[in-house]
Amino acid sequence: MHSSRELSGVKMIVIGAGSVGSVLAYRLSQSGANVTLIDRTFPGGGTSGNSFAWVNGFAKTPREYYMLSMRSIRAHEDLQNELNGRWFTQSGAWHWEDAAGTAGYSSNLSETLRTLRSWGGRVEPHTVSEIKGLEPSLALSDVARDEVYLLRDEGWVQVVPMIESVLAAGVACGLDLVRGEVSGLSGANGGVDSVVLSSGEVIDADLVFVCAGPASNDVASLVGRKLRLELTRGAFAVTCPVPSQLRRVVISPDVIVRPDGGGRLICGSEATLVIDPTPSVDPSSALIESLHDKLADLIPNVRAAPFEAFRLGTRVVPFDGLPIVGPDNNVPGLYYVVTHSGITLSAGLADLVVEDLAVSGSERLQAYRPDRALAS
Repeated sequence: MHSSRELSGVKMIVIGAGSVGSVLAYRLSQSGANVTLIDRTFPGGGTSGNSFAWVNGFAKTPREYYMLSMRSIRAHEDLQNELNGRWFTQSGAWHWEDAAGTAGYSSNLSETLRTLRSWGGRVEPHTVSEIKGLEPSLALSDVARDEVYLLRDEGWVQVVPMIESVLAAGVACGLDLVRGEVSGLSGANGGVDSVVLSSGEVIDADLVFVCAGPASNDVASLVGRKLRLELTRGAFAVTCPVPSQLRRVVISPDVIVRPDGGGRLICGSEATLVIDPTPSVDPSSALIESLHDKLADLIPNVRAAPFEAFRLGTRVVPFDGLPIVGPDNNVPGLYYVVTHSGITLSAGLADLVVEDLAVSGSERLQAYRPDRALAS
């Protein structure tokens, strides 16, 4: 690893210009490194740009992982303020159980909330009548025991504007953006000191970061490595502009929804988040019709408003649900930053990776090292 003084002028390549890779590339450039960011399409054109982009620490265990999420949420706020941006909205998220005891993303909402409170999470209980004044667009007919909870720490990110801003700032620091397909990793003595593109171009580096999300194993396989990852495809539907006053993320038992700009709403359900690998979404399918019905039950104003677009993306989930961050001890010059909840964690992980390089190993990343996740 390198001390903070040694980062200046060090050649680094970041593979993948999603939320994780883009923020990392900016922070590395800002620290004085000579950084090249490579993406096979365009920044934000993969999973990041097709995500629900809910920023949260909800139901994330163990405590260290929750604290990493909270640290990253604060880092998002700092990053936005630093770049005078307007892409992060931390207005909170609504959670509740229905009469059957079902809640979104939690098998036991009461226990999850108790844990969050004990860890310092900001949980506000509200009655349904109170919600009518705070979120008049919502029709909460299925709430059990008249209890709705606002988790103040949560919010959402407009991902592509964030990526655009951090890359502009990175370019001002000397960041070089390259569009191309990585076809090879090469180096002496089993290490990596250059990246080969399908065009034949070779880019030299002292350190190569794999931030390619669901394509991370495609990159790792170029040197015979494989991470223990699971890939799932999920779909989100975007409404046409509707007269909704929704201000916050809603994580209900049946549907998740948030504002998406221009009067539009983006939504999904448990069923749409586990779609088998398919190339498209059928707008006339029973699955999509059911999603629209669930959304209209929650927000009646959308009943006559059709879905305008669909976002289909592939999500990467490490085998134990925790981030994979750090150098490959068997392949010198290769460093992984691969995680689920990449949008939530992107700002915090970028800071910690820079710290990792500067102090020859960040203690806050020790639980996430790649050794546990590399297939034998």
